[in-house]
Amino acid sequence: MITTIFFVLLSIENWSIHELSLTNILKGGLAGIATLAITYPADIVRLKLVNEFAKPSDQIRFVNYQDTLKYLYNLGGLRAIYQGFLLSSLGTFIYRGIYFGGYDTMKHLTGQRDREISLQYKYMSALVSTIAGLCASFPIENIRRRMSHSMFSSEPKMFFVNYQDCLHQVLTNEGAKSLFKVNFITIYRVCLGAPLVLVLYDELKTLSRIYT
Repeated sequence: MITTIFFVLLSIENWSIHELSLTNILKGGLAGIATLAITYPADIVRLKLVNEFAKPSDQIRFVNYQDTLKYLYNLGGLRAIYQGFLLSSLGTFIYRGIYFGGYDTMKHLTGQRDREISLQYKYMSALVSTIAGLCASFPIENIRRRMSHSMFSSEPKMFFVNYQDCLHQVLTNEGAKSLFKVNFITIYRVCLGAPLVLVLYDELKTLSRIYT
């Protein structure tokens, strides 16, 4: 269904700038969710292994991805493997929507073809869309990470009943600023590479059109 919506939106032309912006964000968000659906089990397994290796050696139950995935599946089927997926999807939709959609929209504002837009403008557009996407999605990502650690942690202080309880405890005990904790570190790390991915992909796409 997501793929169908994505290609329908991709085929429509002659949007106004507001419609184009929203459509670009929607396409980027749907592409992000589709990718997340494929990679999410690996992320859950990785997190479970990290928490497992934090235990004393005599309490470790599994040491590789296959055993961990089998354990989770036997524990609750696909529901256990995809626990937390809805909240992750929301964060991914916001981040990838602004990341891809914002970049495409800012390029469109120039009124030029891709090959005519300077590398400097493309990079700054990619940088702005990356930072905007991170800032918009980071509170959700923060809650998701806390919940993920809570799911697999044996520490009582790490336990949350659900996402609403997690958000309530964070706001009550730490304040709203804690939702953006280490945000600037994340921005610095991601912004070194994420804008380059967009620009390099764009340049390769332009080159392929020239030589084909």
